[in-house]
Amino acid sequence: METLLHHVVALFLVLSSYISNVMPIGALVMVYHDVCDIFSSGVRVLADSQYSNTMFTFTVYVTFLASWMLCRVVLFPQLIH
Repeated sequence: METLLHHVVALFLVLSSYISNVMPIGALVMVYHDVCDIFSSGVRVLADSQYSNTMFTFTVYVTFLASWMLCRVVLFPQLIH
């Protein structure tokens, strides 16, 4: 249910940035969030596989945390400021 809500809100934000004629800012927001989603999906796949307790999974998880911190805590506030 929360994934559906996430996608509905994301669609609303993309459409509202298009209607408000601020599409470049909306596109940057999408890029910042998509970078983190790549590693997030990788961690989910690895956690549900036979490699769930390996160093590779841990490395992908740490990469996800680093990308999340960089994109959503450091770069995103600079974009909206």
